[in-house]
Amino acid sequence: MKILTFLSIFLFVTISCQHPTDQPDRVKNEVINTEKEFATMAEKSGIAQAFLYFADQNAVLERNNTLIKGKASLKTYFDHQHFSDTKLSWTPTLLM
Repeated sequence: MKILTFLSIFLFVTISCQHPTDQPDRVKNEVINTEKEFATMAEKSGIAQAFLYFADQNAVLERNNTLIKGKASLKTYFDHQHFSDTKLSWTPTLLM
């Protein structure tokens, strides 16, 4: 029974410590694709809509030495901004 317990623990630790070799590439591709989706949405729907769509509930934005905390506060901030003459366009080129 002790051997079975030891083997179970050993296998659990060994398996949980392994990382797939494609993991870094998969994560990089996911980040790049998300950046591209954000850029497309910002161009088509506007900067505010893109930021609000992709922002986490706990997002923090610094503007004029003031922290804007939380998605609801971001919405309030963007509701009072005028981006009609502003365009946002870019393509991610490097992810380290």
